Amino acid sequence: MTKRAPVNQKTFSAWLALLPLFILVVGFTFFPLIKILFIGLGKTVQPFQINSFALLAKDANFRQALKNTLILCLGVVPASLVIGFFLAWAVSEVRLLRPVWRTIYLLPLASGFVGLTILMQGLFQFRQGLMNEGLKLEGWTVRHWLQIPTAANAAFMVTVLIQGLGLSFVIFVAKIRTLQHRQAIYQLAAIDGASSRQQLRYVTLPALKTTFWVVLLVELMFVLQLFDQAYIFFNHHLVSQHLGFTLTYYVYQTFWQQHNYQLAVAAALVLMGLMVLGMIIPLCCLKKHPRNFTPQIKAL
Repeated sequence: MTKRAPVNQKTFSAWLALLPLFILVVGFTFFPLIKILFIGLGKTVQPFQINSFALLAKDANFRQALKNTLILCLGVVPASLVIGFFLAWAVSEVRLLRPVWRTIYLLPLASGFVGLTILMQGLFQFRQGLMNEGLKLEGWTVRHWLQIPTAANAAFMVTVLIQGLGLSFVIFVAKIRTLQHRQAIYQLAAIDGASSRQQLRYVTLPALKTTFWVVLLVELMFVLQLFDQAYIFFNHHLVSQHLGFTLTYYVYQTFWQQHNYQLAVAAALVLMGLMVLGMIIPLCCLKKHPRNFTPQIKAL
């Protein structure tokens, strides 16, 4: 049996420095979560009622909110991964006006989510929106775009996608730049006769496996926590047919407007479960990939 190494002074100092943060996390995160769990599992005020999770499953608004959240996750996250990667790769390959292109694609992230949401909402305004102004110039009939559920949902999904692209673009650009500093990898591939497309397929993409999982985790957390964008885009008049009627908005509506605290707590726990699941899957996949990457030049 091997003896455990004694705790040295440096390790003890590190734990001592982390102690205040640990107390704050336990006091303001874990303890409230445990309290919420007991509230959510408790009985409702009315007698002879099952627990609040069973009532939550029967609520049509909750089922629609869950459906809208999953639609946003399945629609925005994969598109943000693919488009964000190709934008980052294209900007890294183009030398002409490279800082300008980076600035353009970083604007959604730098301008703030609320500001970009207001800007996108202004595009579809009935009286002074750019969409209707363009239709007027062509002699077409203007429309209340934000009052048409299909058009409003499509516009909202595009808004969320543009905001998410800023996050994925930054991460991919940072990783691709570290690869470009390792010129020996691409020089070996070029010596073997690999074209730019083959270098992308056999060198760049395998080296970005872990980065894809990191971006997936970031984008999932971003979509699952959507609230401000939906509240502003739909002028705080959301109905269940709107994609902005997500789990976070359902928790807000149930808690602050309907004052159904136990149902809101149960919905918050469901949302937290989805977030934990969304973190576990990418983190488990990250452990399977080695940190040090060696390209398979023979495959070229």
